[in-house]
Amino acid sequence: MQGKKPIDIPINVGARPDWQVRLGYPVAYNLFVGVSGYLYSTPGKDKISTNAPDQNARAIHKSKFGGGRIFVVTENSVIYIKDDGTYVNVGTIQNSGQCVEIDENIQNQIGIVDGKKMYVYDQRESGFITLGSDNGFNISSPISICVLNGIAIIFDRISNTWIISSVNNMTQFPVWNFPTLSSQCTQGISVKVMNNNLHILGTTGVERWVPQTSNSPFLFPFAKDNNYFVPYGPIKTCAVAVGKNEILFLSSNYTPTVLNSNGYQDLLKPADGFSRIISQYEDVADCMTSYVLFRDHEFLYMTFPTTGISWVYNRTSQTMHQVDDIVIDSLKDYETIATPEGIFSLSLTPDKKHRRFQSEIIRFQKGSQPNRQLINTFELQLIQGLVQPTPDEVMELTLSLDGQSYTNTVTRPFGKTGERNAVMTWSMNIAAQQAMFRCDYYGSLDLTISKATCYIT
Repeated sequence: MQGKKPIDIPINVGARPDWQVRLGYPVAYNLFVGVSGYLYSTPGKDKISTNAPDQNARAIHKSKFGGGRIFVVTENSVIYIKDDGTYVNVGTIQNSGQCVEIDENIQNQIGIVDGKKMYVYDQRESGFITLGSDNGFNISSPISICVLNGIAIIFDRISNTWIISSVNNMTQFPVWNFPTLSSQCTQGISVKVMNNNLHILGTTGVERWVPQTSNSPFLFPFAKDNNYFVPYGPIKTCAVAVGKNEILFLSSNYTPTVLNSNGYQDLLKPADGFSRIISQYEDVADCMTSYVLFRDHEFLYMTFPTTGISWVYNRTSQTMHQVDDIVIDSLKDYETIATPEGIFSLSLTPDKKHRRFQSEIIRFQKGSQPNRQLINTFELQLIQGLVQPTPDEVMELTLSLDGQSYTNTVTRPFGKTGERNAVMTWSMNIAAQQAMFRCDYYGSLDLTISKATCYIT
């Protein structure tokens, strides 16, 4: 622009994040880093049923029985949703206020634990029962369940022990001298299967138990691997997720951690910065983690429901971003998530979302001294996916001269163009020694800002 001096404006929120976890910035919001560093919209959501009462779900599970059913535990009921979107009420469940877990054996018995009781739904018999002493079930705080070789393993929080069912029968629990969790693990949190081995996760450690091959009914079917111990553990039952031959969790040290055949490691390095950020959340101990596979990217969602923030670690690109979705649970192999609004399948078509791009305060200099300049024009160059936007696709620009208060918002619609690069321009006359530029995008396109420039005289 003739007679005007261009100044490059670095966008530190919303552009590709060179993640510096000690500072927590820059932040990608409702965008994730994909192939070759490009940014993509986080998944859109399509509700799997228009009339199922699936709001405020506490856990979900996909069964292959009956053509594929999605079981949903809500605040006070258990339902399953068929592939055609219709649903069936299975039974009533009290809201324990604790984490809920679900698993299934090959006889298609669905086991549900909620910290106070265990429920079993037999899909072949259509029977729903609450387990008790008549079933040999004598624990009072079942907080976690998994199934290995047809055996349901249930962890009891109060006694810090775990019990097992008969093979392929969740309604019978034989009498065994059940093992107590090692004191090195402190408080038991979760039971999970990885690489056909049983892992018992405590707040300060993880044990591994190996299945035994004997067919003797008098031999306990698991043996402890005394050569295995991991000195880290999850903060809570809901903070554990299972990936592809991996167990992922938010540790008691507030670090996202992965456990696999190679051992364990913190996903963020250095992890102290992220720990410091989330340690300020009042609900850090209520973190809910979920594993989602989408667009060949592996995502670990870490949701803090009261704070209303979901941090997402992308294992594929090893980057972090934030989303405005509150993800309670997921079906890792089916691109399906549970949110307070219901159960959704993930979509390649992004939802219409609010995304923010923002600069730091830019000081206009003349030599070494701040100098009052006249801002004439602000220009954005956009990349990715700008193809036939709908009429309501807009970008809003506002300025702050002090980093606290902002000017009025000026809106620009997107032009109808097939170009992958596009330029949006705002004209203005604002005198300032410094300015912060903030752009808010309302739309559904895969896009990001490749360059921002202001022109001054």
